Amino acid sequence: MQRSPVPILRSKIRTPFLPQVCIARQAIEDRVLADQQDPSGRLIYLSAPPGYGKTTLLCRVARRFNGATAWISLDPLDNDPHRLTDHLLAALQLPPADDEAASDGAVRLIAALNSIESLVEPVLLLFDDAHAIHNEIVFDALRTFLAYQPPNCRVAISSREDLPLPLHSHRQTDRLVELRAAELRASDNEARELLSRLGVELEPVALAGVLRKTDGWWSCLKLFAISWQQRRPEERLRFLERFRGTSRFIAEFLLESLVSALPAELTNAAATVAVPEFFNESLYTRLTGRDDISSFLSQLQQLNVIALRPEEGTARYRFHPLLRDYLRHQLPRGRRAELHRLTARWFEENGFSDRSARHVQLAEGLLRGGAGREAPLVPPATVAAHGGVSISHREYQLLQTLSEGLSNDEIAARLFISTGTVKWHLNNIYGKLGARSRTDAVHKARAAGLLPS
Repeated sequence: MQRSPVPILRSKIRTPFLPQVCIARQAIEDRVLADQQDPSGRLIYLSAPPGYGKTTLLCRVARRFNGATAWISLDPLDNDPHRLTDHLLAALQLPPADDEAASDGAVRLIAALNSIESLVEPVLLLFDDAHAIHNEIVFDALRTFLAYQPPNCRVAISSREDLPLPLHSHRQTDRLVELRAAELRASDNEARELLSRLGVELEPVALAGVLRKTDGWWSCLKLFAISWQQRRPEERLRFLERFRGTSRFIAEFLLESLVSALPAELTNAAATVAVPEFFNESLYTRLTGRDDISSFLSQLQQLNVIALRPEEGTARYRFHPLLRDYLRHQLPRGRRAELHRLTARWFEENGFSDRSARHVQLAEGLLRGGAGREAPLVPPATVAAHGGVSISHREYQLLQTLSEGLSNDEIAARLFISTGTVKWHLNNIYGKLGARSRTDAVHKARAAGLLPS
């Protein structure tokens, strides 16, 4: 029996439009497009957090490629190999496969990929947002294709997290172009040009502060520019002083595009070690009381959340400055003060007296109730602690809406947040209460005294 064809979404197989303000990255583009006449299949692999310009770079590369291009914007529904196959063939402008002869999804997908070799002109096959894929059948087909990649095809893959692909074989034969956050981040000159073209003109000292905090994160630079333009001239100096990971647009971006993907337990540990400027195995154990740093690092590195900064022969890890701001401000002030004190002791013991003094000062400021406190615009402070369960003000609000039986969309509308933010808070609530459902969460919240019975 022949399988019904999947409706083709043309927007999935159309190269996206470039943003109105787009900075040319000639050196990186030339590196990706090098040796276009070389008859050897190459793999272009982009792995970085959201907002690092992966899609924009691939759009520019696709427009400069000397040959045919086939673009596919992946989404969770593409874990169905039949759906992915149909969109792949449409992107390649090839006729649909004979499903009666190949009803197996893996066989159809591999056959579609292998059909590229029959094409006359060179092909650039682009898979954007590949982190949406988790089906091993799809990855098996892709790994098989890459192992025998035809010489007339270049493959470009972008993802927010590392994928189970055999990069080593392409790397060993010099057929891999690998770009991560360190290479994709905006240089200071590129960041200055972007801000200028977005209408932001700053004095050198103020500009240096913004560049330091954004650290080349393209989306954060754009969000800063939007926030700047929305403020009256007399408000902008104060905004500069308060700009950090808890500023409204930045916080929403970090939460919805990055933090919401982290399991609650991992988020709590990340927030804990975001208190110091950097951490290593010893400091991680001191602050968390846990000895599972290998597992912790493995998960965060796969999600591209931390960066390794080897200094003085010792491996040190750090978060992006804005992400660090956001994470540590999710902790209650009392807990943050305690962690600053623990950090101060560790720094003093390890010969960082200046850093130690700074953390003592921060702890004292938090305990005094605000001196030196970096007040977030998104309210994360804990307001309820009953039955051994500690929740934030926002989580308490969500629990109240759950008890009223509201849907995620209704909760989002009432609290003026996105549905993605609602889901992230609900996951945290479930983790803290050990709940498996909305009803179970309300029941356990009442049992813990967090909600009236």
